[in-house]
Amino acid sequence: MAVLCGALALSGLNILAAQETYTLADLEKRAVERSYSVAAMVERQASFENKLAANRALALPEISTFYRYYQQGVDLDENLSSSHILSLRLSQDLVELIKVRRSKSREIRSEIEVARSQIESRRAKSLFDFRMQYLDVVEGERRSRSYQALVEKYEELLVIHKARYQHNEALLTAVLAAEAELLNYTGLLNYVETRIQKQKAFITASLALEPRQVVWEQRAEDLPYLVESYVLEAALHENADLQLHAARAEIEHWRANTARYNDIKLMPFVGLRVRGDSFSELGTGPEFGLRFSMPLAYFSARNRKIDQHKANERYWQLESEQKTLDVKLNLSALFDRYRLTQAQIKHSEKMLQLHAEKLRIERSKSGKKVTESRTDPAILLAIEIAKLKVELTVQQKLNERTRIYYEILYRAGLSRTDGLQDGGGYSSQSTDGNTQALWVWRAAGILDSPRARQRLLDTCHTQGVNRLFLSLNKRLLRSFSQDTTLHSFVADLQTAGVRVAALMGDPHWVHESNRQALLQNIKQFITDNFALPESSRLDAIHLDIEPQTLDEWPTSRVDLLDELATTITAVKATIEASGHKLALEVDLPLFFDKVDAGSFIKIIRAADMITLMAYQRTAAGSIMKAVEDEIRCLGQQQTPFLIGLNIKDFERPDDLDATKTKIRRQLDSNPWFGGFAIHDYHHLLDKQNES
Repeated sequence: MAVLCGALALSGLNILAAQETYTLADLEKRAVERSYSVAAMVERQASFENKLAANRALALPEISTFYRYYQQGVDLDENLSSSHILSLRLSQDLVELIKVRRSKSREIRSEIEVARSQIESRRAKSLFDFRMQYLDVVEGERRSRSYQALVEKYEELLVIHKARYQHNEALLTAVLAAEAELLNYTGLLNYVETRIQKQKAFITASLALEPRQVVWEQRAEDLPYLVESYVLEAALHENADLQLHAARAEIEHWRANTARYNDIKLMPFVGLRVRGDSFSELGTGPEFGLRFSMPLAYFSARNRKIDQHKANERYWQLESEQKTLDVKLNLSALFDRYRLTQAQIKHSEKMLQLHAEKLRIERSKSGKKVTESRTDPAILLAIEIAKLKVELTVQQKLNERTRIYYEILYRAGLSRTDGLQDGGGYSSQSTDGNTQALWVWRAAGILDSPRARQRLLDTCHTQGVNRLFLSLNKRLLRSFSQDTTLHSFVADLQTAGVRVAALMGDPHWVHESNRQALLQNIKQFITDNFALPESSRLDAIHLDIEPQTLDEWPTSRVDLLDELATTITAVKATIEASGHKLALEVDLPLFFDKVDAGSFIKIIRAADMITLMAYQRTAAGSIMKAVEDEIRCLGQQQTPFLIGLNIKDFERPDDLDATKTKIRRQLDSNPWFGGFAIHDYHHLLDKQNES
């Protein structure tokens, strides 16, 4: 039997587990996984990634061979008249290497970003379409039960009317009306039942499941409360079309850069030349040279191409602005419909209560012994029918509300509602300006000492610290799942009102060769973190990757910043793929946007919170002037931020507090200002000891 099952599995046949079933959450996941549209775009993304890898190979020199034949021969300086010349050359296009390749790589990365946005868009569409199909089935079954109840009541009413009026033609209209209603609801019942069977068959077939595997959940929808402002905030972050337009604009930007040099070739070469008229008289020798080529119409064509791509870039930027407006208008209209439906549900529920009370009264009359006070059975049935119709109306409105709810999530680019309910806001990070954060490096030494742990808790209390960036070195990451001291300390901090983020930092993580190791550490940390009780979990990953500290920074700033953006985006994708609610926070100095604005924007789009490291400054005015460009950009991308200050820059802790107060006054009205972060705990202790 084992051999048979193995053979069947290898043949690709669908072997079903005896008790395997799929709930709604399972079906949603399967619907997205089996989407041909999503799978096609995943292949598209893979093609661009291969294209990027191929472009990197352009850094290698080019090998070429040339053969020339002269019928009359050519007299060379080497005193040999040759008819045949064969050259083997190794050359390098310097323009391609230095100017073109980098821009092409940026262009291809933007194409990968386009593909990624389209994957997310198609996943959202697949999920939305499946939810609508699933709701059709569930709503159909509810309607079927309501129609069945109405059919039974009309059958009872028809029996009463026929018994009373069959010999009185003047009163037969009541019989005809009951028959018409009975036919109507019988037809609706048959139609709905047939449609349900077809829809179930279609859904199970499209998901490659057997009907018995699917659990059709009939419970009332538990829809978390939505706050319009927070959903809109999420939409401007997550809407795939907005990300798509931004990526396409970036593609055109880099194409314009490429067009400046694309048709120029400057190729130094070194080679070996073989010449002669016969094998017995061959001559060889090295050759060196420089090849330069440029089209005659280079400047005219170049300017036209640059103008073309710049115009396309502006086109996508304007399309993005229009799409932003459309998203706002569409969501506003959907929320208006949602509120109207809520009001209609409340009204229908009140009507239902009235009918239920009326039915109770009439039934109580029917139980009395005095015949004159009893309710006519036909009237009682009519009240029950009216109540059933109101129940049907309530159910239809509840179904409509559910559909609008899922459409809001779809239009906002959301697939789940974490952080959107109970007024919690989309971002898990506070933007009320009251965050007082503290970097804690060398945390391993603190965790090893009960006295040091207590001192950190006391410092948080006395300094009003409500957030810690707690550094996790390699040892702590490896032992994270078993480190009960760390778990209990985090629980103590949370009890004291201090939220904790996992601080990680290494400038070498920007390099592609180190990226997979980082992502693997992130995956393992997420798994271990969410295996813990909620009281011991860290709520964010806080990255302090500073490529400006690398030796190659002065000569490779743009490339390193681009690699940093790629690393941050990859970390964000890894967190999202885990399905857990975990924020990503990033530390940034104040000059990255001047080095490469495109990479800077990519980073702040991927992050849930940015800490602007406004170090080496003490005056509030100087700090505000230094961060004004970054704050403007963060506001445009609607990314929350903290102002990072270094305690070492201030003579006394009181001077730091005074500066914070002045900055807070100026940023108090900024909706994205979260508060302050102080670098760092050990230096803070030193300052306190000095005073």
